[in-house]
Amino acid sequence: MNGIGMSWAVMGIALLAVCMMALAMFWQIMRRREAVSSLQHYQLQLEQLQQQNQQQEADLREQTAAARAEKAHAEQLQRQLDFAQEELAALRDEHRQQLARFAEAQSQASAARAQHGQLQQQHAELKQAHERLQNSHEVMQDK
Repeated sequence: MNGIGMSWAVMGIALLAVCMMALAMFWQIMRRREAVSSLQHYQLQLEQLQQQNQQQEADLREQTAAARAEKAHAEQLQRQLDFAQEELAALRDEHRQQLARFAEAQSQASAARAQHGQLQQQHAELKQAHERLQNSHEVMQDK
């Protein structure tokens, strides 16, 4: 019986070893499923992050283009402002020159009016002198 008992013992040990291997295999399968589930979750997260990254890159490109356009527009406006300021300075200089010419013309007009007044006075005096001469001449002819 010793041989049969030994056989049963070996079979029991073998059965125990098979059960332990089956349990280890089941445990490995469960860990693999958990790992696959985690991997799928992280792949989904990675895809979402990649999509967000692509969207952010597209937004950044759009904002960069908009910033370049705004900068170019600001530079154009600055050039227009500089041109307008130059034009304004030229107009102010021209205005000052015209004011100076106007003041000179007013001065000349005042002088001309004064001279005209003097000439009118001289004309009146000459007219009176002429009338006196005519009167004198008539008186002399009558005599």
